[in-house]
Amino acid sequence: MQNSFIKFAATFLWCASPILAQNLSPSDSTKQPSEEILTTSSTYPSKPYSFIYGFDFDFLLDNLEESQIYHWPTRTLFSAALHPEIGFSFYNQNLKAGIYTILDMGHQNLLFNSPNNLSLTLSYDFSYKGLRGVFGIFPRSEWIGHYSNLFYRKDYLYYHPLSSGIMFQYQNPHLKAEIMADWTGGSLAKGFDEFDIQGFVEKSFFERALYFGASALLYHFLNPEFLSADHAYYLNSPDTYLLDRFYYQIFLGTDLKAMVPMLNKLQFEISNLSSLERKRTHSHGNERFANLQGFEFRSNIEYKGFGIDNSLYIGASQYKYFSSYGQNFYTGLPFYQSNLYDRAEFYYEYKNDYITGRFSVIFHFMQNGVSNQEMLTLSLDTHKLFKKLAQQSR
Repeated sequence: MQNSFIKFAATFLWCASPILAQNLSPSDSTKQPSEEILTTSSTYPSKPYSFIYGFDFDFLLDNLEESQIYHWPTRTLFSAALHPEIGFSFYNQNLKAGIYTILDMGHQNLLFNSPNNLSLTLSYDFSYKGLRGVFGIFPRSEWIGHYSNLFYRKDYLYYHPLSSGIMFQYQNPHLKAEIMADWTGGSLAKGFDEFDIQGFVEKSFFERALYFGASALLYHFLNPEFLSADHAYYLNSPDTYLLDRFYYQIFLGTDLKAMVPMLNKLQFEISNLSSLERKRTHSHGNERFANLQGFEFRSNIEYKGFGIDNSLYIGASQYKYFSSYGQNFYTGLPFYQSNLYDRAEFYYEYKNDYITGRFSVIFHFMQNGVSNQEMLTLSLDTHKLFKKLAQQSR
């Protein structure tokens, strides 16, 4: 599998480079999507090449209470992350390398004791007429899709900030889409493989007064050592060797911000939010997929930074095997195990060209109880900051 992937990537780059060099000349006046991600360089913009640099900072304070009923321990997360990066830009193509480090407060030596908190990034990307391709290890902050809390929760994305694989994106004023293959783990020596494939598409009309789309996430997890946590054995070996999961959301919504300019947000959305799950075992082969159907109604209203983001889920209990594998395996909010779940977030958000700060008080209303959560997040994008400073100095 690795050899096939390497051959494909090498062939693609060999074929694409002459085309990109020819069609994406420095005189092309079309704004590059990658310019929103990369810094201004120390060379003049008119040159076909430049040195790029920057570092991003993220902060998380997350306190969760009364969540034990759904096998999610209460906890307080207090952490900071830094992502310095350098690279080389040429003909709307970029080659970048950096590190990503996460440090929990109160554990000053954690960086050196835990290699998982220090990761490398290495990526190549190109842009051409709204199309963008990325190859390698890159930050998940480069996603353009919006994914439900059933797919990912915020603390998971904070502590797992990188994608490893291939991503293609397309954007124009009324359409955006992306698809990505992410190698999340495994062991070639043991024959384990863990990867996911996810995608997003949204089509909008009348300045998003009407929009519809879909998102999906497919997990392939072949790791009998981890899956033995269900304590099922066959001939003195773990019985479960693979677990398939497929999450999807089909949505229809309206964003009335253009009609009510005094508001920052006025959005309403209805969606089919569902999943499929099954185990593969040595003793009984492939189980039948558990078809877990549900619907979600979401509203988001914001005025001068103060807002309410509410989502109501009604449907089947999600995460069929959560009691066996827990929060490190299931990456979304565990409260979707409830057949009736309302998430009400009251927040204040400050945002400008390069920094976003948000403080939230969140209530989780479920059939069997209520949980509360307080969260403070801060993100500084120095790529955009350096670009802004360079424009002001001209």
